[in-house]
Amino acid sequence: MPILYRYFELLILVYSNEHEPIHVHGRCQGAESKAELIVIFPIADLYTGNL
Repeated sequence: MPILYRYFELLILVYSNEHEPIHVHGRCQGAESKAELIVIFPIADLYTGNL
């Protein structure tokens, strides 16, 4: 599982074969949580300028 961010004991990570909706997992001091990511506009719009 790729670690996106590490700060002391806090880890933010993703599992490569996870299900929808898009989310990340967090771990700290033995506890784990999950946070859903809300996409407001398609990422492709950043490259085409259609914001």
